[in-house]
Amino acid sequence: QWHTRNYFMFSFYSGGIRFGDICCLKWKDIKGDRLSYQMNKNEKVFTIELNEYQKEILDHYNNEKEAENFIFPILNNHTDYSDPSFLRKKIGSQNTLANRRLRKILKKVNKKIKKKDLDIPTLEDISFHVARHSFAQHAVESGLSMYELMQTLKHSKIETTQKYLKGLDEQLADK
Repeated sequence: QWHTRNYFMFSFYSGGIRFGDICCLKWKDIKGDRLSYQMNKNEKVFTIELNEYQKEILDHYNNEKEAENFIFPILNNHTDYSDPSFLRKKIGSQNTLANRRLRKILKKVNKKIKKKDLDIPTLEDISFHVARHSFAQHAVESGLSMYELMQTLKHSKIETTQKYLKGLDEQLADK
């Protein structure tokens, strides 16, 4: 659960990186104070300056800091993932495990806080992809324009970005 929390938070702080990309991040993708990698889904290059939260998480995983090693211990460094179908299958099973762990984390969180005080996903709704949607909502609430968010998430269409923010219209009207 501790690792899953780290993956989730790293995703959030990194512009909502998809789980499959978190799995495949390698130390060679860290260049100075920047994270730069090619996204699996659309093969676009994503680059972002690392903030203190990301660096703090990375510090927990720097014991095998070889360029070709995966940053996070999700995939095995000694397994051949050259077959894309095998890689997708492995990522899918790891994503299922991560989502189960997120539900366990959410149960613990729900015991400690009152749900009405925060907008927390339900156990049925929680998944790793929530980090991406949460980042999107936070970014817009912090002043990022819809176009800037589209560019950050590397969406090809503005409609895709708008789907991420379905609940935001009501909040903006309230403000």
